[in-house]
Amino acid sequence: MNLEQIKPLRQTHSLLKVELVTCERNISGLNAHYNVSVKHGDSTTNFNIRAGDTDAVSYLLKWAEEVNLVRTERAVEITENVFQSFANDKILDDDTVIWKYMDFSKFISLLSTQSLWFARLDKNWEVDPFEGKVPKAHWETLIERILNTKFAPQFIGNGKVQFGGTPEIGMTQVPEAERKSKQIELQRDMYEAAIYNSYVTCWNVSTHESYHMWKLYCNHHNGIAIKSTLGRLKSSLGQNKNYSVLGGLVEYLDYENQMPARGEHPLTHVYCKSLPYSFENEFRLCLKDFGSINDVIGGHAPYSLTPEEIKSNLNSYSSGFPVKLDLSRLIESVVVSPHSDPWFFELVTSIIGAERKFSHSLSGLIAVNVASSNMS
Repeated sequence: MNLEQIKPLRQTHSLLKVELVTCERNISGLNAHYNVSVKHGDSTTNFNIRAGDTDAVSYLLKWAEEVNLVRTERAVEITENVFQSFANDKILDDDTVIWKYMDFSKFISLLSTQSLWFARLDKNWEVDPFEGKVPKAHWETLIERILNTKFAPQFIGNGKVQFGGTPEIGMTQVPEAERKSKQIELQRDMYEAAIYNSYVTCWNVSTHESYHMWKLYCNHHNGIAIKSTLGRLKSSLGQNKNYSVLGGLVEYLDYENQMPARGEHPLTHVYCKSLPYSFENEFRLCLKDFGSINDVIGGHAPYSLTPEEIKSNLNSYSSGFPVKLDLSRLIESVVVSPHSDPWFFELVTSIIGAERKFSHSLSGLIAVNVASSNMS
């Protein structure tokens, strides 16, 4: 909102909040702005003013000073645990065995960076074109719910918006059909934008190795699998860091006919996959970009909630981010592919045991066991 739009509000509205927000980003980087709340009768309106709009900001702060309203600032939230459980109908024990299958180059990257790579969700379309898409039955149910909802009347005019009550002279009512159409469009944009603002890494839940996982994720003979547990994975991410990682089981669906069990959660579609991939039995970690500055994504990475804006600037978006973790906590053992040659087993063993060569990146891994596949 600009200065000319703010001035009329001062005559009719009470100022409730003036908050400087410096922890949100948009497509062009850091997006500092003032979040403002004003009240007229029973109606409260929120709007933003760009911090760079000096005239509007000066007018706003003078208004706040006259009514003895103290300007606040939004603090960056730091969670105690990096790992946060995704809303789930099935809770796994910490001793649940999990596997991460990868080729040799990704294994070396894991060791040298001490980081897990979280790939942007749309990158998975190369393997599964349904990845991150909203199941048809879920979307149709959501639309039906919006169409059957009775909204309070909305009025616009005189430079303001009012919900319910008696409108002032000069204000007009927004047609309910138009409001419902915009709500459906908003939901569609929210789901699509979440695909590009979500970064995931995937683990296989199983007490034993999987032939299909070896074939799918180790595209040649010389691959490895990290064997761990859910508890190890959680603790390896650490605590008191300025970001969080969601973790939960993936739900496998017939995208045409089935509803997800966790349909009320806004990230349900991020944790859904099509039935042909059910053999993966996936436990998914998701680094969700909510637009806040954090220690992984940083403060100047692009961020938007508008799919068209995101796609037009997609080259500016990272294909993924490395998330630091404690390998000594994460890795229980390293298993070599059943299709590998004998020399490859020796190579992996020597890398894990080379304390001098990898003393920095492999600190704490010297005791890790390297095993041949039980499928050999």
